Amino acid sequence: MTMLTDATPPTKKTFETHQKISNKYGVKAAGLAFLPSSWRIDFAALSINVHEAWKNGADLVSNDEVAKLLSWLQGHSFNQIILRSSGRSETLQDRGKFQSRVLPHGWDEESLIGELAELYKDACSVDNKAELGIVVQRFVKAEYAGHLSNEHRVSPTINQWSYELELPQWAPAKGINSKFTTSPDPSTALKCGSQIPHQPLRSVGHYLVEEFAERCHLEWLVYESTLYLMQIDFEWPEIDIGLDPKRELKLEAPSELDLESAKFLKPYKIGSKTKWPKLKNLSDFDFEGDGVFAPKIYPLEPKHLLAACCDQAQYAKLVAEMTALTGDRLVVRTDCVAKGARKFNLPRTDTIGVRDAIEWCKKISANFEAQGVAHGEFVFLFHAFLPAKASAWAYAKPGNPVVIVDALWGLPDGMQVLPVDTYEVNVTKQKVIDTRTTYKPSFLIEVDGGKWDYRSITTRSGRGQVLTKADKLEIATRTARIAEKLNEDAQIMWFCDIPLAYQVGRNLPWFRSREVLDPSPRQEIRYKPFPVTNPNDLQRLPTEKVTLQLSPEANLIRDDKFLEEVISVAKAKSLPVQLEGSILGHAFYRLNQENIPVVLNNAPKYYRKRNAQVFGKLVRDKIPSSIAEGGETVREAILAKGDLQVGLAGKLLEELDEFLRAQSAEESAAELADLLEVVKGLANSSGHSWGKIEKLAKEKASKRGGFREGKVLIETALPHRDSPIERKEQVRISDLGRVESRENTVEVPPGALVSTSKGPGVIFSFQDDSTRFRLSIKEGRLVLTRLDSKISESNNKQQELF
Repeated sequence: MTMLTDATPPTKKTFETHQKISNKYGVKAAGLAFLPSSWRIDFAALSINVHEAWKNGADLVSNDEVAKLLSWLQGHSFNQIILRSSGRSETLQDRGKFQSRVLPHGWDEESLIGELAELYKDACSVDNKAELGIVVQRFVKAEYAGHLSNEHRVSPTINQWSYELELPQWAPAKGINSKFTTSPDPSTALKCGSQIPHQPLRSVGHYLVEEFAERCHLEWLVYESTLYLMQIDFEWPEIDIGLDPKRELKLEAPSELDLESAKFLKPYKIGSKTKWPKLKNLSDFDFEGDGVFAPKIYPLEPKHLLAACCDQAQYAKLVAEMTALTGDRLVVRTDCVAKGARKFNLPRTDTIGVRDAIEWCKKISANFEAQGVAHGEFVFLFHAFLPAKASAWAYAKPGNPVVIVDALWGLPDGMQVLPVDTYEVNVTKQKVIDTRTTYKPSFLIEVDGGKWDYRSITTRSGRGQVLTKADKLEIATRTARIAEKLNEDAQIMWFCDIPLAYQVGRNLPWFRSREVLDPSPRQEIRYKPFPVTNPNDLQRLPTEKVTLQLSPEANLIRDDKFLEEVISVAKAKSLPVQLEGSILGHAFYRLNQENIPVVLNNAPKYYRKRNAQVFGKLVRDKIPSSIAEGGETVREAILAKGDLQVGLAGKLLEELDEFLRAQSAEESAAELADLLEVVKGLANSSGHSWGKIEKLAKEKASKRGGFREGKVLIETALPHRDSPIERKEQVRISDLGRVESRENTVEVPPGALVSTSKGPGVIFSFQDDSTRFRLSIKEGRLVLTRLDSKISESNNKQQELF
């Protein structure tokens, strides 16, 4: 029998080699074998054969591998050692599944064998099919310890890493980029001083990207100013479990579906009078337009259902019609108008058959009756199970062109608690604004037997876009249309990508919530997350402050009692709640209503302006509203009254520049119209009517002429009787006036300054200074450029760095 040690490194670092070592010694041992020996604490590993022998009743004392391990330990003289479980088929999702045990000072052969046996017993209690290797290392008391990962779930690219501190106390993850650094020497220990090893981890990340094609998760610690790598787990695509929703969700309507055969049961007609809120909801939608289809929802009153159950012939008819309408795969929901009844998460089934659905309705009827709810105060609403590939929540405000759309593959309930994609869509411009794609590890779907449960998504698919561009635009546009129709905020739940055989269209609005989106910045994480999957987890909270990570089991997503227990604990202990799901879901609103700080993994710390352009200039009066109508957010102001004349004079210079740069007769005419409008604005701001200005202009033109001939006054003087009158037929603008420079000032004639719109600019220097400057006008701005710069040698060196 053999034992894996540092003396037996793998020859090739491939998936096949990793699997070969894992099959014999477990995944932890294989990962350590792949790391440079200078970067890890010395280790030895017992094979899975030792565990198998122990399960078969063999004595560990007489095991050859255990004997070799003891010999190896004697050669290393470790004061304390740690025994770490190394499962054969552990994945990244199994971290922490099996225990580790530390042997204190003074350990001996008996205590080591006893602890080994305890590890094996614990593994069997967790998973009786477990196959366990054991990694043995010197135990050191870490100064710092934590994780480093570039897994798909934390990083959109392989060079972006997230590192998290676990010791001396937990701290939120920080990001580092390994692309622009170098790898450490793998033959030399990783020294990091006495601080958190930010830069060494960055360099290690670079090495791992260069060395391995796959992403990974690393556990590390710092001891005596040296960084040690304790464990590495890879995201091997060869063992990537889960579904690819885009390829593997094959949805078809049942062949026996017959929507026209029902005589007793009729679908609710959109807009018809009803007292049931869920049916009234449908009237808010846009089903009256062309190319949209209303869902077929069938009300079933309790008294009719219970009467049919007491008559064999009527029961048979009910079963036959429900089967024809649903293909014997349906969902039953309830609605209730009784005083004090809750509005959300009322009872509903998973996907079930017709006979089971009728039995469920009988049970729910009895529950309502026990609560004193009369038959006329609740109703059953059933419909064929709609096997949509995805679901969405969309939120639109009247007058706002930007619609928020959250989406996830599978059933809508999953969006409450699972990570979703968030899109921003400008419906006026019909443009999807670029947003970061969230990593989505799982979704809620119908599984065997009609049960609704979570299923994993392959790591390679988790960052894929849920909706196509066409679906994003359709859902956002229709939601905005609903908001305009109602003149209210519209928050709509959608089924997306439905098989056409169900005759409800590809994307179907299903439910409208009346809750109002809170756009305030979200709580940042401060305490270590503590997963809460069921009520039992709330009973074993640690004494220190934690963040309650709401991750309910699938059957608890709609359980208001469970959510209220979480809220009660969070309020009593002043704990924040981390929510993975959509901010448009019911869970988020309930937490917000109770003023509980909510941590959202994918929410921005602030709301970013996208494609922002800063102008800061006077514009025509209708320009801001015109831009807003085009789908952009506009921030505007009114210039102070005392500054308006100066502002308009500056605008005159800007429009003059644009006129001089015009390339065609049409452009120059348009710019002249702008100049005229600015002059009218100056007249108005000065309290003069435009009629008065025009009258004065005509009087001056009649008396003094206009500016049509381009006459230039060169010089005047008292004439001498013998002096001829000088005439010059044509001059250039550069001949008019001179740029005069003194020690600290320069004077530029206005004609020369304005001429820079069509020329290189006015170039000048100050007296006794060789530095030259260019003065010009660019887009209405005065631009001063230094042409000859005396740059010091040190500045030149600094510039070379860039």
